Amino acid sequence: MHTLRCSAKKCGHLHLQKLLKIGVVERTRVKNRLGNGHAWHLTIKHTPQTEKPLHAIAGALG
Repeated sequence: MHTLRCSAKKCGHLHLQKLLKIGVVERTRVKNRLGNGHAWHLTIKHTPQTEKPLHAIAGALG
């Protein structure tokens, strides 16, 4: 399972909303590193629809 951590401002907010709506990404609320406020833990679901983009992301990261 691949995970990403980011605040809503740093992620493409509209793209993220679209991925959440179609069910490709799950979002879980977590405390941020400083302990005040919160952040979101994003998880990409493994489905046939996400296989190709996941391989592209993994290849780009090295």
